[in-house]
Amino acid sequence: TLSPEDQVIDARIIDLRKASGLLRSRCVGREYAEEAGGGKYFAGTPPLAIIKFVLSRAASRGLVHKTRCVGLHDIEVAFFHVFLKTPMACRPPKEMRQAGWIWWVKKALYGTRTASVLFQEAVRDMYLANGWLEIKVVACVFYHPEYDAVSSDHGDDFYTEAEPEDLDRVDDMIASGGTMITAAKQLKEQGATAVYAACTHGLFTGGAVPKLLAGGIDRVLCTDTVEAEGCDSISAAKAIADRIP
Repeated sequence: TLSPEDQVIDARIIDLRKASGLLRSRCVGREYAEEAGGGKYFAGTPPLAIIKFVLSRAASRGLVHKTRCVGLHDIEVAFFHVFLKTPMACRPPKEMRQAGWIWWVKKALYGTRTASVLFQEAVRDMYLANGWLEIKVVACVFYHPEYDAVSSDHGDDFYTEAEPEDLDRVDDMIASGGTMITAAKQLKEQGATAVYAACTHGLFTGGAVPKLLAGGIDRVLCTDTVEAEGCDSISAAKAIADRIP
């Protein structure tokens, strides 16, 4: 139920055709500033010079170690990995609008003013929880003293300079469920009594399942297409068999 104090934003569907030919449709919020000054919504990103620094560091160390690499990681639908601190009222896109209907948006919808800040906070928490140190003089740059690695976060793109096996650790960090743990904590702060995480193929890395269970998620469920310890397994045999002619 809406109250007089609730702000209602609009939403629209944006279609984007990728170079590969894939068509992606995305629901985007349309939230506008109602007051002057937007400093609290600002999420800084590193300058482009940081990318040059990462590349230069790999090249110069590579002269000695021969194995330094640069890894590029991209988190898909990045903002949807975090929840809004307060749900927001939203009019559906015109293609989906019905009289009297309003959506309550709980995740950080693209186009909302706090989305980038909330995602940046989640990324920072992920790095710090995995032993990285935050560089204080430039936004979103981290250093790992054990790996002697540097990583910079440019929105949902991550550039990391390290040894190949340490880049694998970055893969594990991103895939280890850190953003799901953050989401679970936020859900419980909003009153959820239990949070379940479910997926089709349980390709868990970096000890993800114990981290999820220790981080506030009550059950982890996945199908038995991949063997995964610590999960409640659901058989996919019938679903697969039904699709075989």
